[in-house]
Amino acid sequence: MIDYRNIAPRIETSVELLLRNKMWISNKAEIEDFGLELQTRIRDSSRVQKTVKFGKIPSFRILGVATDVNNHGIGVGLGRSRNKVDARVKSFNNAKKNLKFLLLGCGSLACDKNCTKEHSLTKRTTGKCGSTIALLMPAELGSGIVASPRVAEIIRQMGIKDLRVKIRGSRNTMNCVKAVYEALLSYTRE
Repeated sequence: MIDYRNIAPRIETSVELLLRNKMWISNKAEIEDFGLELQTRIRDSSRVQKTVKFGKIPSFRILGVATDVNNHGIGVGLGRSRNKVDARVKSFNNAKKNLKFLLLGCGSLACDKNCTKEHSLTKRTTGKCGSTIALLMPAELGSGIVASPRVAEIIRQMGIKDLRVKIRGSRNTMNCVKAVYEALLSYTRE
């Protein structure tokens, strides 16, 4: 697979350029090039075991989320290791690699048609992970984030001010976060 970013010379290095050309940040060095200030949080942490012939091998699984308030970016990553610190570092690195940015607007019917503030998504979007389905709906100005606490904190960290989220199916933390992330990915694709 050809990486076209290395062929063409870089004229402008900004998040707006990435959004306009629908390009994604693919490595940690590019994050430092753009000067993004990311907030990283652990959303789910669990101790898992692998059963082998001679016993059980314990390890840790951590779900990390990286968000950027100024540019409305989110990345979700999973890290696994026998050491908890290594699993955390892996999850944050994977979250930074999966960083995607959103163009916000106003898509609520209750808002004034001349609303120019970027406070919500512009349309409905859905995402699915396992049996969990996340439905993200735009909300009117000043309504806040209506969602479960684990999902609302992630959305608030991204800089979205008004949004309604409906989760159906499993309420597992990992599935909820990944379903919201998939919904935001489908929002950026369209």
